[in-house]
Parts: sequence; C-alpha cells; structure tokens
Amino acid sequence: MPEQHDVKILQWPSSNALLEHRFQLDEPCPVAIIFDEKPAMVKVTATPEQPVHMKMDMDMDMNVRAREPFPVCIRICEPICAVSDYTVGLNLLGQPLLQIAVKGTTTLGDCKPERERTTCVDFAGRKPQETVPPPLNVGIVSITPLAEEGTLQMVSFISEPEKIQLLIPDRGLRFRFAQPVADVRMKVASFGGPVLEATALSAGVVTHSAAHNVGSLAREILVPGDSIDTITLKGGSNEAVLIEICYSRGRAAGSSPTGPDVTLI
Repeated sequence: MPEQHDVKILQWPSSNALLEHRFQLDEPCPVAIIFDEKPAMVKVTATPEQPVHMKMDMDMDMNVRAREPFPVCIRICEPICAVSDYTVGLNLLGQPLLQIAVKGTTTLGDCKPERERTTCVDFAGRKPQETVPPPLNVGIVSITPLAEEGTLQMVSFISEPEKIQLLIPDRGLRFRFAQPVADVRMKVASFGGPVLEATALSAGVVTHSAAHNVGSLAREILVPGDSIDTITLKGGSNEAVLIEICYSRGRAAGSSPTGPDVTLI
C-alpha cells in the first residue's frame, strides 16, 4: 500500500490571481466595455416602432437634455459566458509536487427585475400533517409529486411562526408555472439526506441543473434563468421541506428583450 503524505498550503499570495480568457480566431470576438474616470458618453436612439416612453400625462415629441448623469441599463439579448480553465502548480525543490485545476463559468445575462417585482408564496392556511391531493396550486405555481401516484403532505418540522412547510418526497416534486418566471428562489431545509437537486426547464429543455447541500436550518437555493416554466426538486430522504418559493416575471422561451438601442460612444 503506498505511503500517504499530507500537504498543506501555509501561505497564499496576497494579490489577486490573474484570470485570462482566450478566444479562437474562428470564434466570435470578445467585447470589452471599459469606463475611465469620466462618465461614459451614452447615445440613446429610438425608432417609430420602439419609441422612448416617459411617464407623463400624454405622449409628445420633445428634445430632452440631462442636467446630471443618470443610470442606463444595457440589456443583453442572449447570455454571454466566460469560461475559466486554468491550473495552479506547486513545486518542491524544483520538482512538480501538486497541481490544482480550476474550472468555472461566468455568465452575463440581461438586466434583472427589480426586487419589489419578486413574488413569494408559501403554505399559509394549511395545517400540519394535512394531506393534499395533487395538484397543489399556490399563486401561479402548480405542484405535483414526480411519482405517478402520491399525495402532498404538510408538515411543521421547523418552528417558524405561521410557516407551514411542504414535505419534499425523495423522488421529488414538480413545479409548473402558469407563465414564464425568472430566478426562482426556494427556501428549504433538510433533516435527512443533505443534498437536494434542482433542475429548471424551459419549453421542455433543461436550462439549469445543480445539487445543493442543505442542512436543518432554513436556507435559500437559487434556480437561475429568465424563461423557466418547470422546476423539479429531488432528494432529502423524505425529510426535506419547502418553506417558501419566490419568483420574478420572466419572458417566453426564444423571445428577446425589447426596447430602444443603447450605443456607447
């Protein structure tokens, strides 16, 4: 049996690691938006089909000049992904000793809805140990078990005032939304298996899937996306609960945000 050696990193450089993204010549060219100390010059253009609207008593033609800088939200029609793939090496006496591979993806998406537009629903009014035949409708969400046969059960595993929870079967729950939603947040807890697997679908296509480590204390898990119509949630060894589900207004699959063009000059 080979001898085991434990290696510890005693010190890490104080400066940030350099992250470099490389692009192939036959791939789209990257775009960088850089602002100097001066405010960026922004040109807002509109067409008769997509005019710039202002909140006033009537629509009118006018010339507008901003006396002070104002924030501009730039919409990105399709997500832009930057993939990180690099290796950190450790040498001892001139010989390679350890290599750590780091991979990840940074996604830039369109502008997120304002927080006040987020809708949250829970199971207020239900009673502990109450069984509910599927589907269970709360807000625009329709909840059914993934098992072909089964009922939904309300529990009170967590002593949160006025917060009755929905038991998550180990085989899972399915959440269908009456209209597309974005960035779904689920408040959950698990007293059994610590891993819950959340999968988002849009028009039958999986857009996101991730496993989350969940403990006995309530925590939020995020299911990102901007055109989610279905989510499945599995795991927890029949001892996990859903406390609350929040969502923002999304857009239909395949559609793009609309609005006036914004050009940086």
